[in-house]
Amino acid sequence: MDRLGEEGYCAIDMENENQVNLTHPEKIEEFCSLVELGKKGEETIISIMEDGGFIRFDLETVHGEVFVTRSVLQWKGGMPEVDYMNRYPACEWEFSGNGYLFFRKKVPQGYDGDQGYTAIRVYPLEDECRELNRKYILPIGYNANQAFLLDWTEEELKGLDFDDLFSKLYNSTFGKPLPYEQTIDGTSYLVPEEEYEKVILSHFRMDKETLRAYGNYREKDRAYEYRSRGFNDCASSPNNPYPEVTACERQEDGTWKLTVNAVWPIENMDKAFSHEVVVRVLEDGGFQYVSNRVIPDEDNAEPTWYTERAVK
Repeated sequence: MDRLGEEGYCAIDMENENQVNLTHPEKIEEFCSLVELGKKGEETIISIMEDGGFIRFDLETVHGEVFVTRSVLQWKGGMPEVDYMNRYPACEWEFSGNGYLFFRKKVPQGYDGDQGYTAIRVYPLEDECRELNRKYILPIGYNANQAFLLDWTEEELKGLDFDDLFSKLYNSTFGKPLPYEQTIDGTSYLVPEEEYEKVILSHFRMDKETLRAYGNYREKDRAYEYRSRGFNDCASSPNNPYPEVTACERQEDGTWKLTVNAVWPIENMDKAFSHEVVVRVLEDGGFQYVSNRVIPDEDNAEPTWYTERAVK
C-alpha cells in the first residue's frame, strides 16, 4: 500500500474495513468538491485485499453525477488480470462531516447478495488511536455481544453476557481459537472453572464468587455451562457496525479513556452512536475493562443488528 502511495495512488486496506489511513486523502477531498460544484473530474482508489489482489474504483463525475467502475484484479503469472468489472451510477454519494465517503450501487429490494455499498475513511486517524482500537476495542466489537451497547462499571457488571465475552476474549487470553464450536441451534459445553475464569478475570476486576453468581456456574462439576450462539442468535454479520477510536486520553490514575464511534457503512453512518470505554493497563502487559458509557444523542441509531442470546 505504501508503494502505491509513493506512486501517487489513493490506496487503502480491505473494502469497508478502514483500519489504515488512506494515502493521498487530499485527492479524494478535491474530487468530492468537484462533485459538489457540478464540475467534471476523475480519480482512482485502490483497495488492497488480503490475498494480494486489489479492487480498483475509477470515479468519474460530471454535472454532479458520479459513475463508478469497480474492477477486481488478481495476480496471475506476475501480472494483474481483471476477474470482474462493473460500471454503475452511484445512486447514493455522501462525503460526511467526519470524513467518510459513502457511495452505493443500486440493488433490487430484498436482494440478499452483495449490497453494493462502499465506505472509505478519507480523513486520517492518529496512529495511537488506531493502535488502542486494535488492542482493546476490536477484539470485542459489536458482533454477537452487547458489551459496548450498555452502560456499566466494574462495580456493577450485571447485564453483561459473560458467555459472549468468553468467546470474544478467549483467543487473546490463550493465543488460540475458541475450541467450542458454533452449531446451528447452539450447543452447551461444560468449561472447566479454571479456563472460564482465566478469560473473564483477566479482563475484569472481580472475584470468582461474583463471576460465579453472574455466570452459569455448576458447583458439582466445577465448571461453567457455556452455550455457543446458534445461527438464529449469532448476531454477527459483515453488514454490522465496527468500532473506531477517535480520541484517547491517559487519565491521572493511569487508565485510558477512549472515545469510540460505531461506524455503520451499510447505513451510511460514520457515527451510529458513540461510547466511552475506560481501560486499565496492567504491569504484566495485560489489561482490564473498567467501564463503558454510551454517549446520549438523539441521533443515536437503534442497535437493530444485535440479537439477544436464546435462553439456555
